[in-house]
Amino acid sequence: MVVAIPDALRREPPVLTSALAAGTLVRHRVLVIHHAPGARQALEAGLRGQFDVRHAKDAEDAWHRVLTDRSIRAVVASLPVLAIDGYGLLQRIRRSQVRRVTEAPLIVIADHDADAAGGELVTSFGASGVLSLASVDRLPERLLALIEKRQIAPSAQPAQAPTNAPVQVPRSVATPPALVVVSSNAVPVARTPPSPRKPETEFPMSRVDDLNKVLKTLQSSSPGVEASALISSDGLMIASALAKDMDETRVAAMTATLLSLGSRAANELRRGEVSEVIVRGADGYAVMLSAGRGALLLVLATEATPLGLIFFDMREAVKGIKTIL
Repeated sequence: MVVAIPDALRREPPVLTSALAAGTLVRHRVLVIHHAPGARQALEAGLRGQFDVRHAKDAEDAWHRVLTDRSIRAVVASLPVLAIDGYGLLQRIRRSQVRRVTEAPLIVIADHDADAAGGELVTSFGASGVLSLASVDRLPERLLALIEKRQIAPSAQPAQAPTNAPVQVPRSVATPPALVVVSSNAVPVARTPPSPRKPETEFPMSRVDDLNKVLKTLQSSSPGVEASALISSDGLMIASALAKDMDETRVAAMTATLLSLGSRAANELRRGEVSEVIVRGADGYAVMLSAGRGALLLVLATEATPLGLIFFDMREAVKGIKTIL
């Protein structure tokens, strides 16, 4: 049986074709991490002709690989994977003490066009860009442009020595540890050798830690507040101070759904843009307030707590959240 191959698959990708024509093809190593195995395999297949592709099973595995594998030049990650640890992987990379890590391009793949369009939050955490699954055909070109931009950055260019710089004499086997340099007036000058390079170390800190502190401060300083959480508008948990028996995934999803329903209702009733959503039950309140950059602050409070006090404390917390985001 003969299978007809479409012409589009016979042709080399434009980025690869130009690189082959110029004789400058370099297979940069790219790390791919996606929550759906099928989508991950499709991404890897689309990149494999132009890049050396590796994949990680989760955010923690990705962080270990980025830190230990010096040949990784960029990271491609799905939005749900990053959101599982509150964008912790993004923050680790961008706050790394290792320059090659902190400058690595990181492209986020969103499952839906709406998530890609509202990617202001994830870019505020350090992502290089957001693409939807429908537009991943632009991913190879985007990655190559980001990698090449990083390589030709002024800080990466070697500094040229001045014409009157001292000439370094090669050291023989018997030469003592000090370097001997011959200056322009032919007077030997002894210089101590550079100290050994320190191993690459990390100090895990992230804006997620700062956000958790804001939530805990809100909970401890505001009487009646039992729990709080910061959730993205697409229903992903960013930071939380919830009870242990509460499912963070369900809380985040329900909060985003309530906000969406409230926005639709306000629009249909011509009440303008929604500023807050309040749910009152027999045992207390669930109050949702916009925290900027596509984030939503949720507070659970007892029935006896005055609503005015809840809103005042929440707005104070939002000020701190906005400075962090």
